[in-house]
Amino acid sequence: MRIMILDARYFKVFFIQILIASFPFYPASEVNELQSLLDQVSIDRINNHIEDLVNFRTRYALSENCNKSAQFLFNYFSSLDGFYVTFHNFSIGIRDPQFSKNIVALKKGTDRNNEYILLFAHYDSISNIPLSSAPGANDNACGVAIMMEIASIINKYSSNRRLIFIAFSGEELGLLGSRAWVNDNYEILGDTIAGICLDGVGRGEKISIIFADEESTILADFVFNMSIKLGFENFEKVNDYRGLTGTDSGAFFGRGVRIIRLWDKDRTYIHTIKDLPETLYPSHLVDTTKVILASLFYLLNKPLEILFEKTYSEYSKKNEIGQINKWIIIGVMLLISLFLAFYKKRTSYSKHIQKERNRPFRKF
Repeated sequence: MRIMILDARYFKVFFIQILIASFPFYPASEVNELQSLLDQVSIDRINNHIEDLVNFRTRYALSENCNKSAQFLFNYFSSLDGFYVTFHNFSIGIRDPQFSKNIVALKKGTDRNNEYILLFAHYDSISNIPLSSAPGANDNACGVAIMMEIASIINKYSSNRRLIFIAFSGEELGLLGSRAWVNDNYEILGDTIAGICLDGVGRGEKISIIFADEESTILADFVFNMSIKLGFENFEKVNDYRGLTGTDSGAFFGRGVRIIRLWDKDRTYIHTIKDLPETLYPSHLVDTTKVILASLFYLLNKPLEILFEKTYSEYSKKNEIGQINKWIIIGVMLLISLFLAFYKKRTSYSKHIQKERNRPFRKF
């Protein structure tokens, strides 16, 4: 009986397959695309957007300059490819009713076009002399500027879910614009995966990621973990009902929407004529932009079960099942590789025997 020894080169196939199956799969293209997004963030553009808004002198909701700033924002979002931009008008004032404007920019999705991600910030401002001077750099030109920067970057990329940017007016008068929009668009709230509010993120020691209910905790965890992955230490997660409901995120609270607010909790110059661009921290502006941009990158494209792992035990159970499946796959691949190597060697040996049999007999 002849013993067949498998050539070492036949083992290369299943050794490589085992290595591939043994390690988690992180698509290089996905990582590179995210890094490309983050590399495009520009503090100069963000500062320019803030200056443009502050240069209106006031954006008080009852002033003509507020309407001018609304038109400025409408023109800006309209200049970006991929957005459908509209005004959402709502009544403001009691004795002398007039209209103010929210600006809504919709970017359509592909595979999950019936699901929404909302990013919003109020653009109106206030001070003790609101009709003549209310610069509102931190409250809230910086939030709007970050939203503008993100829109200018993300508009070049397709996404599975729909993304809606909203610049609200009337926040300083009692969340008038956001409440009106929620009431007029109540039907889409049930299909909204996440809502993120930017209001006052340019100063303070830390940027707080604020939530106020269990469902929103999941979203806050996700965004906070993103800040850690990006290497930022100036973010914290805070359960703060008053902080969440004291701005436009309050209009969405209790409506079945995962909702968070990013806020620096700094009230130094809020609602004064000293709330100027030179008082802002550039690092806060850039870091917040990158954290939200990276969060949107995944929120717009990943399945919910991957985005929001509710408990560690559920994750561990899924991970355990995944490990079992992995080793089953490795075993099957190993058997197939061995069979193919054995078959190839056997075939080669059979051809050799047949050749020997067919060789003419030689006499000596």
